[in-house]
Amino acid sequence: MLQEAYSSSEDEEGYLEEDLEETYRCLFCENILATTEQLFLHLDKIHHVQLVASLGGRSFYDVIKIINYVRTNNSPPETFGEVVQKAGELGDEYLKPALSDDSLLMIDFEELSAYTVQTTSCNGKHPSKSNGSHADSEAVNQLEILKVKFEQMQNAYLELLEQNKKQSRVPDEPTTDSYFDSYADYTIHAEMLQDRVRTDAYRDYIYKNSELFKGRDVLDVGCGTGILSMFCAKSGARLVTAVDNSEIAEKARQIVKHNHLSDRINVVRGKAEGLDLKDKVDIIISEWMGYGMLFECMLDTVITARDKFLKPGGTIVPNRTSMFLSAVSNTEAYDKRFYYWNDVYGFNMSSVIPDLFKTCRY
Repeated sequence: MLQEAYSSSEDEEGYLEEDLEETYRCLFCENILATTEQLFLHLDKIHHVQLVASLGGRSFYDVIKIINYVRTNNSPPETFGEVVQKAGELGDEYLKPALSDDSLLMIDFEELSAYTVQTTSCNGKHPSKSNGSHADSEAVNQLEILKVKFEQMQNAYLELLEQNKKQSRVPDEPTTDSYFDSYADYTIHAEMLQDRVRTDAYRDYIYKNSELFKGRDVLDVGCGTGILSMFCAKSGARLVTAVDNSEIAEKARQIVKHNHLSDRINVVRGKAEGLDLKDKVDIIISEWMGYGMLFECMLDTVITARDKFLKPGGTIVPNRTSMFLSAVSNTEAYDKRFYYWNDVYGFNMSSVIPDLFKTCRY
């Protein structure tokens, strides 16, 4: 039955190809193009703008801003070079798509530009050329674009094979370095601290229940910048042991010192499971929830800490959560991921599909 799901007749393949065809609206007019090749050639021939060469050297965010700026302000092609040059001055409001589902924003211009064989002036226009050389240039450009697409597809397939190898391998000792390294970046901590709903909820609970914390010993599992530990100390905790296995623990120690709380907060870099505490604690606090509640994989650590370090009758904050599930379906995304392989530039690559199904089983 699974085989029937991805084996298709010629009619079915034609239907899927037609149904999943992505289109591209021109940057300067209302024309809708069926492929990136047609889009680039249209921009080149009609508007005299070579988009790949103009945007190839720009950052991902600059490209988004440029495209949205042109669409929002209906900028003519004659001013495109000026827009590109001032990309760094464009405000963040142009990171919001001017068109919903704008396929142009999904193109990797940096990678495409590596294969561009034509030269452009700084304003994105072609130098003058004869009609014959222009036609030849268009043909070469189209060929290079096809090469890029094929290489992208090839790289994606190789990455998929490598992922399957990693998933099938059972290591003797699970490696967690990359997990903890990800928490050494300040960006993720800024994102959590600026989540007022999350942070305010912890602060309000701790401050409004100061009698629970006053004179008590607290263990903060996965302390990050130490914000929860400092809340606890301010609420009267006797001693807070703040533990984190990423480099952020070193910075948390400095933050605690700068806020004159080193006498009540002891920051430890290491895994909570291997912590050596003389006495058990009265309270364990942790912000262990991630996307979908369980994404950050910290719940096991909190449970281990509870079993090893929490006094009988002690408190875990938070001590209960609710998870709500809703069934959804995204047929278009599903078909794009799987049935795209039925017809790749006229070649049948459907043998890839069973492997893709395996990656989605769990």
